[in-house]
Amino acid sequence: MLKEMKLDAVARSLQEVDLEQAHREGSEKDETVFLKRVLKQFLAAKRPRNVRPVKHTRYVPNALRQQVKAAAEHRCTFRSVSGVRCNQTAHLEIDHIRPWAKGGSSQDIENLRVLCRAHNQLAAKQAFPGRRGLPNRNQPLAREMGQH
Repeated sequence: MLKEMKLDAVARSLQEVDLEQAHREGSEKDETVFLKRVLKQFLAAKRPRNVRPVKHTRYVPNALRQQVKAAAEHRCTFRSVSGVRCNQTAHLEIDHIRPWAKGGSSQDIENLRVLCRAHNQLAAKQAFPGRRGLPNRNQPLAREMGQH
């Protein structure tokens, strides 16, 4: 698949090079010399690079992380039902509004927010109910049930 994609890119780039003009300009009759010259032109041509990661990754670049924190004034962005904003400035984490596991992007600033550890856990619990490893505050503790 990757090899086919590379060949398609080479074919598209070679179409951009006017082969007839290149052949007319040079008086080479030897096809190998001609092809070498065309390939040198192809390799010398500047093409834009894809700077964004190709694969789906959780990694948030540091520059983007700093932008998100600065926009949130370096504090938790959680708001209660009554509209009161959390005032936590320690233990801050970058959270995906649309969870990464559900296709959310780590490269889109609109999908990132700052939450304190407690509110990030709350958001995870709401996004993934019944998931193992997340604290379930609705379930009584063993000591509350009379078991030690």
